[in-house]
Parts: sequence; structure tokens; C-alpha cells
Amino acid sequence: MRNKSIYIYLSLIFIFFGQNSMSQSLTGTTGLVRVPTAFLQKDKTVIIGTSFFNKQLLNYSNYQYDAITGYATLTFLPFLEVGIRYTRQINRGPNGYNSYFADRMPSFKLRLLKEKKNRPALSIGSSDFITSIGEGHGPHYFASYYAVITKSFSIKKLKLELSLGHAFKLNDPMYYDMLGTFGGLSIGHSKHPWVTAMFDYDTRYWNAGIRFFFFNHLQIMPVLRNGKVFEGNLSYRIYL
Repeated sequence: MRNKSIYIYLSLIFIFFGQNSMSQSLTGTTGLVRVPTAFLQKDKTVIIGTSFFNKQLLNYSNYQYDAITGYATLTFLPFLEVGIRYTRQINRGPNGYNSYFADRMPSFKLRLLKEKKNRPALSIGSSDFITSIGEGHGPHYFASYYAVITKSFSIKKLKLELSLGHAFKLNDPMYYDMLGTFGGLSIGHSKHPWVTAMFDYDTRYWNAGIRFFFFNHLQIMPVLRNGKVFEGNLSYRIYL
């Protein structure tokens, strides 16, 4: 009877808290706190989410206004993730066009190599490679063009994922979201798969976050950027 109770308990943990360690970054791409990893979600996974950006680190608002985003990401092939994000500054202007100031941007990530025992996964990707504001074409505020490798490790009951990448200059955007070398690490525990600690460097700032993953669908991620600025993410996964 006791063994049966333990089995039921473990089954409930699996059902309600899940075991998928991959998270959705603040930017809407599968990744760490802000940087992408080389991993993708499972094929036919849709993620709908929102993030809060603090004005203290937000060049897009000239460091004057906080912003909120809404995004949708789809992994519809085993090797391709695509997404669209809408970013709106909060309380931008009392009237007129500025009161509806917003940015729309697409993103994609293409996995070139799948992770193997002695080889990391390799992906390339981009965000804000085309964009528009209102009826006309606008500047690129969140541009990135990158390549990244990711390798997972197990140390006793700890599950680690280490990523390293580089974001390149391309085209002539208004502002690069990433430019230069970036990387990060996620740390989880096999007995507590619903919580993961993440740390990354996004080419400008060091960031830390904790991802809570409930019911195998809901992600909540509070974030501390540059050691002092609070941001956050909320997303929901749908498996088609």
C-alpha cells in the first residue's frame, strides 16, 4: 500500500510539474534569461507569452518608459522555431500617435546540428530582421543575428545546460539587442524538475532568473538583470 502511494505521488509530480527543462527567455525565444540556446521545444509546440521590460535597461524607450510584450512562438518542424513579438511602451505620451507607440518583430531559430553524446547542439537565428511600425516600415530596435552551441551535462542529480554564442553585425539596424559574445548556464535538479536557476551574459549585462514550470504548461520567470533591475516573463505552452 505504501509503495502504491509513492507511485501515485511521483506520477502526480510528473503530470503537474513536468520534466521539460527548456524555458522561454524574456525575448520570446527558447533560451535562458535573455539569450537563446541551441535547443528547441518539441515539434508542434506553441508558446504564448508576455514579458515586462524595465526602462532602466531599455534603449527602445530611450530609458524613459517601461515596456510590455506579447509574443507567440511555434516549433512546427523538429529543427525550426519561428515567432512574432509585439512590444509596447507603457504610458508613452498623453495623446496622438505616441500613445499607441509599438514595435512588431519576427524571429526564427534554425537548428543545424542536434546534440549528441560528444557534440553540442548548434543553431543559428535572428530577431527583428524585418519590422514595421504603423503603416510604414520602421527601424530595427531589437536586431540580433547569432550562432549558438549548447551542451547538457549531468552531475549526480544536477542537470546542467551550458550555452555559448556570438551575435554578428549585419544590415544597419537602429539598435542591436545583442552584439558580441554571449553565454549562460541553467541548473536544475532531477528531484525538482519544475524549478530551474538560470544565469547568462547578453553581451551587455549579467542576468539571473528562476524558472517555475507548473502543470507541464505554465511558466513563471522572475528575473534580476544587471544585478539590480527586476523584469519577468509569463508564458503558456500548447502541444498540438
